[in-house]
Amino acid sequence: LRVSVFDFDGKLVDSSEFAAGWRILTTEIRFIQVKNFGEVLEVESLPAIGGADVRKQFYAVVGDKVRLIRLEDSNGALQSNHYHPIGFTEVGRSAADWERSLTTKDETEVLATLTWLGGPHLKVNEVRARPAVKKAVNAMKDHPNAWIREAARVAAEQMD
Repeated sequence: LRVSVFDFDGKLVDSSEFAAGWRILTTEIRFIQVKNFGEVLEVESLPAIGGADVRKQFYAVVGDKVRLIRLEDSNGALQSNHYHPIGFTEVGRSAADWERSLTTKDETEVLATLTWLGGPHLKVNEVRARPAVKKAVNAMKDHPNAWIREAARVAAEQMD
């Protein structure tokens, strides 16, 4: 997928190209409103031969970048981003930056970080090993927002 972010004057702020999944076919793309997360890009998909059961991908703008916030399987359940990672991963962020993104008031950024922590990305083990990250993730396993709660549980499983 290629996604571009523009400001209100039409000036290009960011453009990202990223994988929508290995052996996954994109079938439909639309914007939807999601409570607590605002306008979200919903990408419907189907697995090709040997592809993962990823039927919906959700992306949101965090700062000025589009970030993956959730994957769902054919039953609408959270699917971890574990095989041929889907979505855009910011490069150049330190482990401390990732840690800080778990304690922000921006729930969309928190969800994007939890989703990232649940997958096999470069540097993720370094971030998962940080005591403050473990503490923050474990505290969110009972979060009132279901998407954050589920993502925290998946991320916590990867830390064990």
